Amino acid sequence: MLFRWLLLSALCLSCAPSLGEPYVRSQASAKRAYSHGRYEAAARAWAKAAKQAPNRKRREQARHREAQSWQRASRIQNAYLALVSLEQKSRDSPIHARVSYDLALVELSHVSEAKARSRLEKILHQHPDSPIARSTLRRLMQMIRRDGGEAACQEFRDGALKAQPNSPLAEDLHYRSARYWDQEKKLAVARDRYAYVAEHYPYPTGVYWNEAMVRGARLDVKLDEPRKAEKRLLEMLSRRERSKFNGSYERGYAEARYQLAELYRDVLNEPENARREFHAVWQEHKTSRLRDDALWQEALIGRSTKNEGATCAPLATLIKGFPESRYSACAQLLCPSVRLPEADEAVACRPYIARTIRPASE
Repeated sequence: MLFRWLLLSALCLSCAPSLGEPYVRSQASAKRAYSHGRYEAAARAWAKAAKQAPNRKRREQARHREAQSWQRASRIQNAYLALVSLEQKSRDSPIHARVSYDLALVELSHVSEAKARSRLEKILHQHPDSPIARSTLRRLMQMIRRDGGEAACQEFRDGALKAQPNSPLAEDLHYRSARYWDQEKKLAVARDRYAYVAEHYPYPTGVYWNEAMVRGARLDVKLDEPRKAEKRLLEMLSRRERSKFNGSYERGYAEARYQLAELYRDVLNEPENARREFHAVWQEHKTSRLRDDALWQEALIGRSTKNEGATCAPLATLIKGFPESRYSACAQLLCPSVRLPEADEAVACRPYIARTIRPASE
């Protein structure tokens, strides 16, 4: 068995691409110097590694690390010249967008803001599908917002969408446009933009799908179309995938269900549906911070409908499953028969919660 393992290792080593001993030594020296804070030495070692690199990719990576090391050494002129040279030589390389972005940041801080902005705009135009494109857009939006406010940002977004309607950044631009019109109180325009995002960039790949659905539903209510809000939230919840962990599978679903419960309670006057959805927040969304709030709201609905069982049952569940909740000490104000843990019997209900409890006779 040992012989077979040694033979397999030897074969793998013989098939592995050779980086060349000089390059490997220079690379190791550069990493060692950088990790010890000797950034100038690291920059020189990376420059040497670039000359010894076995291929273009390794050479470009070494040049990029050289520039970064010069920056850490506060040798901005050296860093700038290294980035300018690399940007010119990597125009057809995957690293070009990242190098241009780093160069723009140096220009923004030490050369010319006009040059930096021009370079950032060029990155968006030439590399909209680059991993650095979203960061580029955010940086550019900060500059535009500072100089011209939100209206200028919206004008830029509209221009970008007109120029590149199918750009990989279009989803982000459409969603930010919806947020802008939402903040401007143009509710119908904002709702339609949210709907566009949800329709054209749907679950599961849409980055803003859940936010667009939830925000669109809120605007449905403000526009006096609560049944559209109900339909939107139910559609969102129907796409939910179960997850034991708080992650991408649980993107805002508890908040959507809580919002649906509030819609049934406050707008559609359907207390039983509201009570069901509040309980589902507790039952279905194990990682949500809204679970104890939902049980408390469920109990309040039971009390408002003078249903003792519907009042006391969720409070008993709350005390058993979430005894540390801020609502646990208030449970007996709604249901005198519910039993608190001995450790909590002397804890008083917080006044700001007690003040929200109306007398049972109301």
